[in-house]
Amino acid sequence: MNRRNLALFSSLVVSAGVMTACGDSAPDESSSMDTKEQQEAPADSIQDVTAQEPGKNETCYFCEMGIPHPEDEAAVFTAQAITEEGERVFFDDSGCVENAQQENGEFAKVWVKDYDSNEWMELEGTSIVYDESLKTPMSYHYAFFDSDEDAKAYVDGKEAELSTWDDVEEDAVERSQNKEMDMDSSDHEGM
Repeated sequence: MNRRNLALFSSLVVSAGVMTACGDSAPDESSSMDTKEQQEAPADSIQDVTAQEPGKNETCYFCEMGIPHPEDEAAVFTAQAITEEGERVFFDDSGCVENAQQENGEFAKVWVKDYDSNEWMELEGTSIVYDESLKTPMSYHYAFFDSDEDAKAYVDGKEAELSTWDDVEEDAVERSQNKEMDMDSSDHEGM
């Protein structure tokens, strides 16, 4: 066997050993990608996909910050989505969902957490509150509620207001434009 064939054969043997070892191991619970099947859904069944908690090392699809977990009080502000291709992505704050949509297009499905129960719910049909006193991961200050009554009860007696997804979108666009202006001005300052 010549050197080239021997090197090729050795590579194949090593690759097969690695693939066998990887296939026999259990998924690592600390991994953000437990299995490809959990992270991606076939495009024809996207509407049947349900929300799931993020992996331990999951980061925000948009800003790459860590995702708060259920035991963290900031977890109530997290979001997740399914792309048109069926990939599941997570967000540390609702504003990051909108920023990602501005850059990449609409998601097939989006979930947010109910402020009262910390349970996942589809974004469509939620009631949204803006409360500047809320300490959300990216300081968007939005909370989501399963019902209008719950949102109104939250607002009652607070310096908070009922809001809409359009407001989240406006905030995200404004921040994005301000970020671009800041970057442009810092580029010119270095000249």
